[in-house]
Amino acid sequence: GGPLPPGVYFLEVSAPETRRQGMVNRHILVVSRIHLTLKVASREALVWATDLATGRPVPNLPVTLYGPKNFTARGTTDADGVFRTGFPPLEDLWKTFLAYSGAPGEPTFSVVHSDWYSGIGPWDFNLTSEFYVRPYRIHVYTDRPIYRPGQPVYFRGVVRAEDDARYTLPSAGETVSVTVRDDQGAEIYQETLPLSDLGTFNGQFTLAPEAGLGYYYIEVAYRKQTDGVGFQVAMYRRPEFQVTVTPEKDQVLAGDRINVAVQATYFFGGPVAGATVRWTLMTQDAWFRPDVPGWWDWTDTSRWDWWAPQEVPGYGRVIADGTGTTDEQGRFVFTVPAEIGDALFSQQFTLEATVTDVTDQSVSNRAQVLVHKGLFYIGLRVQQYVGVEGEEQSVDIRTVDWEGDPVARVPLTVTLNRREWLNVQEEDEYGNLYWTWTVSDTVVATTTVTTDNRGEATVSFVPPSGGSYIIKAEGTDAKGNRILSATWLWVSGREYVSWRQENNDRIYLIADQREYRPGETAKILIPSPFQGRVTALVTVERGHILRHWVQTLEGNAETIDLPITAEMAPNAFVSVVLVKGVDETSPVPAYRLGYVSFAVSPEKQELTVRITPDRDITKGEHYGPRETVNLNIEVTDAEGKPVEAEVGLAVVDKSVLTLAPPNAPSIVEAFYGRRGLGVRTADNLSISVDRISVRIAKEAKGGGGGAEMAVMGAEFIRQEFPDTAFWAPSVRTDARGRATVSFKLPDQLTTWHIEARAVGQPQGLPLLVGQTELEILSTKDLLVRPVTPRFFVVGDRADLAAVVHNNTDRSLEVEVSLEAPGLRMLGEPRQRVTIPAKGKVRVEWPVEVPRDFAGDRADLVFRAQGGGLSDATKPPAGLPPDQYLPVYRYSALEIVGTAGQLAEAGSTLEAIVLPPTIDTTQGDLTIKLEPSLAAGMTGGLTYLEHFPYECTEQLVSKFLPNVLTYRALKEVGLAKPELEAKLRELVSGAIQKLYQ
Repeated sequence: GGPLPPGVYFLEVSAPETRRQGMVNRHILVVSRIHLTLKVASREALVWATDLATGRPVPNLPVTLYGPKNFTARGTTDADGVFRTGFPPLEDLWKTFLAYSGAPGEPTFSVVHSDWYSGIGPWDFNLTSEFYVRPYRIHVYTDRPIYRPGQPVYFRGVVRAEDDARYTLPSAGETVSVTVRDDQGAEIYQETLPLSDLGTFNGQFTLAPEAGLGYYYIEVAYRKQTDGVGFQVAMYRRPEFQVTVTPEKDQVLAGDRINVAVQATYFFGGPVAGATVRWTLMTQDAWFRPDVPGWWDWTDTSRWDWWAPQEVPGYGRVIADGTGTTDEQGRFVFTVPAEIGDALFSQQFTLEATVTDVTDQSVSNRAQVLVHKGLFYIGLRVQQYVGVEGEEQSVDIRTVDWEGDPVARVPLTVTLNRREWLNVQEEDEYGNLYWTWTVSDTVVATTTVTTDNRGEATVSFVPPSGGSYIIKAEGTDAKGNRILSATWLWVSGREYVSWRQENNDRIYLIADQREYRPGETAKILIPSPFQGRVTALVTVERGHILRHWVQTLEGNAETIDLPITAEMAPNAFVSVVLVKGVDETSPVPAYRLGYVSFAVSPEKQELTVRITPDRDITKGEHYGPRETVNLNIEVTDAEGKPVEAEVGLAVVDKSVLTLAPPNAPSIVEAFYGRRGLGVRTADNLSISVDRISVRIAKEAKGGGGGAEMAVMGAEFIRQEFPDTAFWAPSVRTDARGRATVSFKLPDQLTTWHIEARAVGQPQGLPLLVGQTELEILSTKDLLVRPVTPRFFVVGDRADLAAVVHNNTDRSLEVEVSLEAPGLRMLGEPRQRVTIPAKGKVRVEWPVEVPRDFAGDRADLVFRAQGGGLSDATKPPAGLPPDQYLPVYRYSALEIVGTAGQLAEAGSTLEAIVLPPTIDTTQGDLTIKLEPSLAAGMTGGLTYLEHFPYECTEQLVSKFLPNVLTYRALKEVGLAKPELEAKLRELVSGAIQKLYQ
């Protein structure tokens, strides 16, 4: 028949051979004279109508939009063919929307569905998306990311209602619910906390001394949304020094040499001299990905056999190692050759170094170096990945340096190679058939080209037949290195060729910068594939459609100027929909969708926070244990004006922060970090019957703290070693934006890391946030570092030690002593040593824990005195609050029970016989007397309590014993009101859970 009238059709295509195999192709087709593009955000939608024949906007077109929850909107398009409408906020953008005009059979009929986005979704452009809408932003953080059992955990949070990075304060008097669960999901803390006038909350809880190790989670619930932050609980030992690995260059050319410096520095200041260094060099393939818009191949992608498993997961394979010793400055330097042999790709070298000091503590770090195969890279991109035999196919070429900047005037040899896969079916020793293959490449065409002053060039080929083609470009750099890149092209022909069909409705917009500041203007290039005039819908998007306009593009390389505003922070997406009508260059209507994303500085929303200590740390001044630190805090906005803000202050031992990565983003990142695209785009041309018909027609033709001490001159014994020295979650600045904070340092000698997170929201202004960090040093000129185990067992023999540091510029005669009540000293408790300037000496004491040791803890004190200086400390490895070392005894738990009956009041004698071989210096004996057998069971009932998350089997395994216990309690007449109430609660709760 003739042409189909406008409407929606269902197409089914099959053949007898495919139908028997259940292979039937089905497709929904839209026949229309009007092209509709639909954009949906969380609170709004936009429909753009253009004439398919001319590509021009269709004004005054009645449009109806259907959405979730019976939403309906009606209106007409404006002079640009655009209809916009709003609706209540969506929970996510996966809801179904349908827009249509006219009625089936009418010339104005058209329809577009929100699911018609094949090939044009954000993921197709390698863009992140945010299709799930969260109405609130809850930023939660802790004073540090890792804790030991028994330590306090401090937390703080900021709550705001959010609409696409625009924030409003919560209502007065609102609260949040905070729940903390351990690594097993058991609740260990629950509290309802009020929000301050700035929408903040804070709290603290203390981990149990026997808290399980693992990952814990703080969950914060506000209205119907939950967020939170996790932290680790571990039995760690604080490192006493840090290691940095610094290559001389982070990028080198293959064949060069890499100089690497390893630096070890104590957290209390000073170099780690004379320490053993072990280093390892690993290598793995590196993928060159410059910031060049579009899909480019920068390496030889023609190889299919390059992949091999990694010897060290994440870092490749080991190619060299070695050892060394740090010098007096704590530094060790070594050199490795940047040899990559016949590697197909550039290589990423990972240099890892482990430093072990005199206390046998090891600390590691690593750095990476990119080893390039040449001085430049060749980028290849075919203009159409699917071509037709006999038709010209073009390839874009770029030559760039290591930073992605153009390299001009590079001569290249470009070849077109047809690849054939030679498949052979073979038989194994058991008679099973399997396929093997080899590849054969045939050079079809060769040409030479030189890139222009912008490092760009284009070459064209005519594929003689269908199949898979590889375009290779080869050049030589100034060092004689051979540089090769390859890309693929698939060509249809009269003969059957098996390949994956690529969608070709995308273009890649190009912005002149990666990041902009408010007030600047972005220039965005639109690389149109169409000849002649086209109509473009330009939108600025993120979580909303921020702006839109329609314009006509006269050429295929036009730019648009976009003024950058503060509301675009932290980032924005520019989308362009091109519509091309029918003319001599385009036999059917066509469209393209393009995106570009760029960052916008949130400087207008960022606070500047300055912390100034009362000592000039830039000149090397430092603090000592138990000294008071005074900090001046100043907060200003982007214009330098003071801001009344709330500042959260945390002072944490830097050595602890090296044990785990941060568990929360910065406050600026949390509120003004880059967002994903929150606008869906659909287009009815993606299922246009005309485009499919043309494709079929072409293919039919072949297309398609400690006590005061006077001993040895020590002013106090250092024994308070908290990992967090100070926590102030709600410091308020005044009208001048200033505040003052004072705190006393604890006893450890270390670098203290000070972090301040500020939040403010002046009347009528957006949310302002800021963060800063500062480090101060707490140390002594003469200091003692004990070396002890974490615990003793009676009968142990051990070598206790102390490393004594002289941080002065003169040699010192020092008396070092150990006090160890209850332990048997096998040597002199006091020793005299000479310590050179800026040096250290290790002193050891052999000790024994006698079998008749009284008590369960060892209280050790290490002292040093000389040259008018002194230090005394307890072991940092001990347990707080007194930093004692536990003393354990070998024991095995054995429980023996017996029962009897007294007919009347009186007494009876019960003999307890201990085994004759028992060691009475080990273990203990506990005697427990219960009035009845039933009462003796009560201690085990805590094991029958229910956890928050249980399966049916777990519920029943506790429910039945609780019922039986309750029945036994009634039968024996035991008066236990609290137990009875608890059992009723457990039984009732279990029944409710089983019902659910």
